[in-house]
Amino acid sequence: AQFERVILNGVAGQKVGFPRIKSGQMVCTAAKAANAGLPRALGDAAAALGTAPKKAIGRQDMLACSKPRTGKESRWTPENDPERFIRLYAYCIDDVKAERGIDHVLPELSPDEQKVWELDQRINDVGVAVDLEAIANIQALVVERKAELAAICIKQTGFKPTQTAQIAAWIRANGYAKLANLQADTVNRAQTDPNCPKSIRELLAVYSAYAMKAVSKYDAILRAVCADGRIRGMFLYYGAKTGRWASLIVQLQNLFRPKIKDCDAAIEACALRDLDWIKFLYPGMEPIVVFASCIRGVLVSAPGHDLISLDYAGIESRFTAWLFNEGWKLLAFEKFDRGEGPDSYKLAAARSFQIHIDDIDEFLRQIGKVLELAFGFEGGVGACVTAAAAYGIDLKALADAV
Repeated sequence: AQFERVILNGVAGQKVGFPRIKSGQMVCTAAKAANAGLPRALGDAAAALGTAPKKAIGRQDMLACSKPRTGKESRWTPENDPERFIRLYAYCIDDVKAERGIDHVLPELSPDEQKVWELDQRINDVGVAVDLEAIANIQALVVERKAELAAICIKQTGFKPTQTAQIAAWIRANGYAKLANLQADTVNRAQTDPNCPKSIRELLAVYSAYAMKAVSKYDAILRAVCADGRIRGMFLYYGAKTGRWASLIVQLQNLFRPKIKDCDAAIEACALRDLDWIKFLYPGMEPIVVFASCIRGVLVSAPGHDLISLDYAGIESRFTAWLFNEGWKLLAFEKFDRGEGPDSYKLAAARSFQIHIDDIDEFLRQIGKVLELAFGFEGGVGACVTAAAAYGIDLKALADAV
């Protein structure tokens, strides 16, 4: 429905005088399918239900008519290729039959769920503003720093950081034969391996900084930003089987956890476009990490407005405590909500290490968080190892704490 509404309210619909429509006037078959635990894609949903099928014939014509060309004709039109458009119209008719078949079989969204979907449409239509000037400043510094990192890598190995197979082979031949690959988890483990030579660890740090995915979100924002400086369509209703949203394009649900305390100050410093100044302000920290830490700060409110950040407190811990009838923990949450007790992460650390709650500092609380999230939902050792890496907890330090 979102696609139909945007197209009909846009240039295409206005050319034929189609009346403007609002999301509240629509029912979405894709939303109904996802809500019912079925595939969202039209063809897959129709196949699962055994309703009128979506026909594959015509897809290539649809793609050809939708995109500009580099040949003699800049675009296919009904005038210069009428047969292609006749096939396209037939393809569209088949799509309508497939959608109608699904709509007749699936139950409607509940009234409350329909309101959630309509809210999703509003969220995606409004989008979020981005600070394009700040992004340009940060991007310039990212390019400069990556050039430095590439030069270091080439000097040491003879290969660019993008030549991953050659770099991995060089590392295996020059003191660290056990390196399996250059995937992020493998690189992180190697950097903490006492048997890994210092020179290799330093090279891996260079490679890791160069390959850091977090700063690629700036490119994703610039590809997606609209003329008014906002990014839209970032969320997908019922994107997961549990019913929660999924994130598209810029992946706003998975933003880099800042390693610096004041992102706004870092963004202001980046405005000078002076890499040496950034190194001076953040000694001992890789500049790429500083730039990645600024990603949340380039999402801004419109003039005269505020962005308000909120979260459910300990939602996973509360749910698992209820699900497994952990009575003591449910009572602890009640006390915490009344302002009379510590949070669940501190409690987890205190109970695990058998130390007084007042002795739980931020480091131990973070370990408590890892334990809470890893062992919830019947997680085990593997989940704990994964969570520890995600939250920057050294397992040896955890063992020492125990």
